[in-house]
Amino acid sequence: MQLEKEAAIELMLKTGEIEEVTPAARATALQAVELCGRLPLCLAIAGAMILEHADDWETWLVPALRDSHGAELRERSASVGDGADEGSVEERVLRASLRSIKLEERVGVTALFDVCACFAEDATVPAAVFDALAPAIFEEVARAEAEATERTERGDRQNFDAGGSPSNTQSRPVLKKGMSARELASSVRRWLREALRHSLLLGSIADGIRMHDLVRDYTIARAYRRDGGLGGLQLRVVSALLSAMPEGGFVDLTFAAEADKGTQLSFYVSQQLSHHLS
Repeated sequence: MQLEKEAAIELMLKTGEIEEVTPAARATALQAVELCGRLPLCLAIAGAMILEHADDWETWLVPALRDSHGAELRERSASVGDGADEGSVEERVLRASLRSIKLEERVGVTALFDVCACFAEDATVPAAVFDALAPAIFEEVARAEAEATERTERGDRQNFDAGGSPSNTQSRPVLKKGMSARELASSVRRWLREALRHSLLLGSIADGIRMHDLVRDYTIARAYRRDGGLGGLQLRVVSALLSAMPEGGFVDLTFAAEADKGTQLSFYVSQQLSHHLS
């Protein structure tokens, strides 16, 4: 549902915790809501982007939304040739939101976001499940870092062949050797908070995580574009869930306390494992 201009501006600025605006800032907000198609989901995500750039959103937001549009068009043109559609407004805003995350957190948040493609529609996922999926999420991080290294080396070779010098711009790797299960889960919790803060995911760590249907569709589309597709990602998720099973099996739901962390994971596996295997 497309909102009226005034309602769209109010929603985006309220989400961004902007109470007063100058005429110039209002003009910027108007451009931004139009780039968001005046759609509530996109406006909420744009508002979260404003929170990240409270000091410079008036000059940063509109170019970021436009740059995301251009990047998506280039990606689609490269993959399907001339005549590719431009992608939905939601896709462009989600892409901009991911690109707005601080560089040191972006790879991890994006990996977590991509793994969310495996969850069933309308599922509420306990935070304990993300703890169990930490190895699978870090596997996505490793894949992303390997791809980034390959792109960097390929660019260095091309630059060297053209008479330039190798670059040294690659970010510090997220994945480090010898990380404990606790360290993996701690990193995933941090990325989860970032995804919630950017409105990429809904809910809370205390009450469980949900996804908007359009966001879920976007993560699924991303999964299908990668090697192995959604099926390969689901296999890694199932492996991580089963590896998290405690000695003696998952908690007996008949006797366990509802607040018990093991119960949350056991209940999720009992209800959702069939989805991951389908």
